[in-house]
Amino acid sequence: MIRPTSQLKWERTLRVNNVLWPRVGHWRLIFLVCLALCALLHWAIGSFCGMMWAKDEFLEVESVTLGSPIQTIPVVHLSSGLVNGWKNASLENLTQSSPELQAYILKNYIIPPSPFRDSRNGVDWTPLYPTDTSKQQEVVKFVLALFSRKKNGTFIEAGANDGEFYSNTMLLERYFAWSGVLIEGDPRPLKKLTDRNRAAFIAKCCLSTTIRPKVMTFLRHQTGEGLTFIRGKRHFIGGEDKYQPFESQCFPIYAILSALNLTTVDYFSLDIEGAELDVLKTIPWNKVLIKVFSIEVHAAYVTP
Repeated sequence: MIRPTSQLKWERTLRVNNVLWPRVGHWRLIFLVCLALCALLHWAIGSFCGMMWAKDEFLEVESVTLGSPIQTIPVVHLSSGLVNGWKNASLENLTQSSPELQAYILKNYIIPPSPFRDSRNGVDWTPLYPTDTSKQQEVVKFVLALFSRKKNGTFIEAGANDGEFYSNTMLLERYFAWSGVLIEGDPRPLKKLTDRNRAAFIAKCCLSTTIRPKVMTFLRHQTGEGLTFIRGKRHFIGGEDKYQPFESQCFPIYAILSALNLTTVDYFSLDIEGAELDVLKTIPWNKVLIKVFSIEVHAAYVTP
């Protein structure tokens, strides 16, 4: 009987396998397992490298670039002797141009920009206070229009609060790589401000209404985090029982800027609930250049 060719091939293959498999079967199994492990390792390494590349690209877009002026300004670190030589003297005896005062501020009241970024950075970022951003968006649009949508600009925000609530600079920082100085003298929102990982210096103080440092009294609403500067009863809107008084160390704005060697500023957001004009009067305009201001003024606090 003549068997088909296909059957002969199948029988030949079966005989070969029966002879070889007992000898090399376990090596074949080991080889296949190793091959599978290599493929899995290759996939894992590729995925990890891809993830790290994407992360680097993401951070490169979202972080402040090296071209940002606030990152490249040479911060002047004055000698410790200037700080310790007058430690028993009163701060009120120092003027805003004093190198000793500038060194004291830099050492004790300035927090450098965070090396990290908010975990919400990216296209999926959503504000913590979505109902409170419309006004700030209009302010940012106006500022960007004045600067032709400039990137890597510098700002000052006095009355920074927690760094996001009614912030006039956060969107500039996040989407246009601006950076600068955030000034906040209320310790309650200050903790949140430092946790925001803002790409800006934080000055944990208030702004003095004179050219010298001074301790000033504020009122904090029991249900909010805004500051109301006490400038006399005629500037207070009433309801004293709803406010909590607290004191804060204040420094002249020029002393803070000089401590950071920052004498040219693109945008200054000033919102300190009633002391704006007095603060502006302390600025030596022949020594600093501030290009654009936004000043929030409440009618109840305006001097008649």
